Amino acid sequence: MAIGATAVLTRRSRSRAIALGTTSFALLGTVYGLTITLNSTRTGDVAYHLGMLATLLVVLGLLLVRGGFRTRRDRCA
Repeated sequence: MAIGATAVLTRRSRSRAIALGTTSFALLGTVYGLTITLNSTRTGDVAYHLGMLATLLVVLGLLLVRGGFRTRRDRCA
């Protein structure tokens, strides 16, 4: 996630693709972690993974929206 955030903040030419890739990788890791913790009695871990899953899905949705990287300065220009 840090690599994707750095690419976006430095406005690299392929920042959207990098951000999509890192978010997707984090999403897969979270789903894997959730499948492991669902079979245990650790409800805190399950809640953590569900919260992260929801957050990553929102971030992924925002990345997929066309024009999601425009800043206020870009819109005013």
